[in-house]
Amino acid sequence: MGTGPGLEFDESMSGWIGIGEKEFVEGRIAGQQENTPIRFDAKIIIDDLDKFIHLPEHQARLEGTVTFSPLGASSAMEDGVFNLFSVDPATGMRLMIYAFRFTAANGKPYFLYGQKHIKDDPGFDLLEDMTTLFTTIHEGPDKHGPVYGAGQIFFALNDVP
Repeated sequence: MGTGPGLEFDESMSGWIGIGEKEFVEGRIAGQQENTPIRFDAKIIIDDLDKFIHLPEHQARLEGTVTFSPLGASSAMEDGVFNLFSVDPATGMRLMIYAFRFTAANGKPYFLYGQKHIKDDPGFDLLEDMTTLFTTIHEGPDKHGPVYGAGQIFFALNDVP
C-alpha cells in the first residue's frame, strides 16, 4: 500500500466523569450529581486514509483540548491517538479508541483512555454505539496509572456540520 490521501475532521464530545469511580455508567451518574462535566474538542488527522482503513494497527493523530475543571479547566492533548474499528479477536467487537495525555493545572500528568464499543446487537443501537465514549482518566502518563475517575462522554449528532 502506497501513500494515499489523508483526511482531517473535527470532533467535540462532552459528558461526565465521576472522580474516584471505576465503572463508566456509575461514573457518569456520579459526575452529573457532583457537577464534574468533561469536554474535549479535537481534530483527528489521518495521514494515509488507505492504510488507516486497511491496517487495524494504523493510528491517526488526535490533537486539541480537554476541559475538565477538577483538574484545572482546559489542557492541551499530548501524544493523542485515534484508532478506528480495531477488532477484538476474543469478542469480535469493533472499537474506536481515543487516547491522550494531558497536564493538569498543578503540573501533574494524566491520561485519558476512551473506547466506543461497536457491536452488532439485535435491534438498532448503532447510533448509541457510535456516540458513546466509555472513558477512564488515569493518574500518570499512561493507562497503567491509578484510576482517577471514569464516566461517559457523548458525541451530539447536532454537532455534525
